[in-house]
Amino acid sequence: LNLQNSDGPGYLAQHRLFDQIPELLNDIIIPDYCAFGEDGIDNVDMNIWIGPSETVSPLHFDPKSNIFCQVVGRKFLRIVSAAETENVYPRKDGVLTNTSQVDARNPDIAKFPRFGEAHVFDCTLYAGECLFIPAGFWHYVLALDPSISVSCWFTTKS
Repeated sequence: LNLQNSDGPGYLAQHRLFDQIPELLNDIIIPDYCAFGEDGIDNVDMNIWIGPSETVSPLHFDPKSNIFCQVVGRKFLRIVSAAETENVYPRKDGVLTNTSQVDARNPDIAKFPRFGEAHVFDCTLYAGECLFIPAGFWHYVLALDPSISVSCWFTTKS
């Protein structure tokens, strides 16, 4: 994927492609678990991620639960519980308050010592695998290969 007027490869990140081309939904099965959301299976927010290897989503959290489905390639995920928010140093101001100041790939423990105390879960998702990420859980994502992923966001019942 190359974009005009760009020095490097492009990354189609968090794109609502299924809204633009609804016929693509014929090729997607929404995970059954999404039906347990407050709004049911018909109100799952679906986004696609298409890009080359080495694309990154920095350490952040989402307000909705997510079933993250790896369609093509592999992605590495680093996950930290919402209960450890203090240890991931969220940004304090602006629109990115759901994003950590820490580079989760190469954390500077001298600058962010509490991150070294965080209980971090690492995993690699392969094509055909899905991972449930609860609302509020911090996650960092690194594409290990050219990849396609689909996020199925839904609001969990309290």
